[in-house]
Amino acid sequence: MGADCTLGILTDETGFLLHTLENPWKGNQGDISCIPSGVYEVKPFSGAKYNNAYEVKHVPDRSAILMHWGNTEKDTEGCILVGSDVGVLGVDKAVLGSRPAFKRLTEHVGLTNSFTLYIKEV
Repeated sequence: MGADCTLGILTDETGFLLHTLENPWKGNQGDISCIPSGVYEVKPFSGAKYNNAYEVKHVPDRSAILMHWGNTEKDTEGCILVGSDVGVLGVDKAVLGSRPAFKRLTEHVGLTNSFTLYIKEV
């Protein structure tokens, strides 16, 4: 986990799917910290800002954590962003190609299906 963001890789039984970006670790504080290691249920979610996204459920002491598109730590409030590549935007670490990557995720998982997310620190 880095000082300015947490980068990760989203895989399934077939291998690599997407890159991820979250806030840095800040003690699991709401809206500013990445999600702690654990096993979480992820369900489809639609809201005013993020229609057809996913919500990460049952994170201890947290709620309203989404998996959605975005590029840098500035685009997340405790959520998980997905991208097809990693890089830099301006001076910030970023996931790139986020909207196409999110579309790839929704096509892979489906917009009505839940899935299990395993987060582990390496």
